[in-house]
Amino acid sequence: EQSCPSVAVYHNDHAYDVAYTVGPLSSSSSTGWHEIYGVFRPTQEMLQDKVQVLVAHAPTDMDIVVNSISIHPATSATIGIPGTKCESNLVMNGDAEIGDYRFWFIRGNGGDSGTIQLHRNAGKGLYSFKHTGYRSERWRGMLQMLDATCLTSDITYVITASFRYYETSMRQNGEEQEVPTSCDKFNPLLEGSCPVFELQFFSPNDPEKRGLVFNTGPLMNEDAEEMKVGEWNNIRHTVVITPDMADMTDAWIYVTSVDAGRIYELDDVQMIPAAYYDE
Repeated sequence: EQSCPSVAVYHNDHAYDVAYTVGPLSSSSSTGWHEIYGVFRPTQEMLQDKVQVLVAHAPTDMDIVVNSISIHPATSATIGIPGTKCESNLVMNGDAEIGDYRFWFIRGNGGDSGTIQLHRNAGKGLYSFKHTGYRSERWRGMLQMLDATCLTSDITYVITASFRYYETSMRQNGEEQEVPTSCDKFNPLLEGSCPVFELQFFSPNDPEKRGLVFNTGPLMNEDAEEMKVGEWNNIRHTVVITPDMADMTDAWIYVTSVDAGRIYELDDVQMIPAAYYDE
């Protein structure tokens, strides 16, 4: 109902979303213009045919003004280009150091999902992400779409990140404040658990696979250190891509297991093949 515009490529009766509005957004922007940005790999069929470009997804009672649309070949310097052999980090903009949260979304449509903010003076750089505001469900966490072509069967991946964890309380003047608090690092199914990641695999444009969804469930945090209140804590997962997962065309990674009413900061998110992971 309140979605921002995106750009899609239309081919063979399917619209493929390829570029999204870049946050953070502000109604007080000095120009009123907001960037739409994306990176995509055209299929062989697209390269041999014509495609249409669509701008869509804004609410029906809103007007969209668009300027300076361009599609051009990516280079090694393009933000969002994965490794040429899928050996590098599959998560794009995992550390917020470009100063925005392009490629990141919040899982779920409608309802209470909170907002993603940039937080300055973070763990290992200038910025981190903060998922703040009220969320109605534990699974409504930050989400990114992965390059599923890299996710081949029986490959083991290491997922790592850093987080800080808060609860909200009321000051005497009635204003909300965020207070660092503890969470359970080692059981993501418990109430009061710390953030972990989950992977989901599906094929929305394949009639034969539509409706099939494969999830890892909330992954166990393998980092052995106890949770430190107010400090940066580590997340570490090891996951093996199954044949069913690898057979899907789309893949998501998202934060889960954070109670409604809790807030987390996130930084340095990586998903790297174990064979190339450097401790």
